[in-house]
Amino acid sequence: MTSVCLAFAASDALADGFEVSFVVDAVGDTYKECHDTAVLRLTRAGAVPRTTSSMIAEWFRDWKSPLAQAVRTIYPPYYEELAALKQAPEAYAPAGLVRR
Repeated sequence: MTSVCLAFAASDALADGFEVSFVVDAVGDTYKECHDTAVLRLTRAGAVPRTTSSMIAEWFRDWKSPLAQAVRTIYPPYYEELAALKQAPEAYAPAGLVRR
């Protein structure tokens, strides 16, 4: 969870003097508001938000590398999955709670 697991670990690392970045589209929370608030809190504390796409691109700055072709095969399925997620509803009703 962004607001607990990531926020506490990142805050502790920042307090210990480490540079911290996190992949914002690889974490989530119970509700969008919880996630967004945690991201805001982390960025105000000095952590750098990144996306999966930007992180991969940063790792492969030299697209002439022999490893780059493998990365090129990752991008199309990633963007297809991302597009499907973007079309999904943003919030769902809590599951498992039944009032009788």
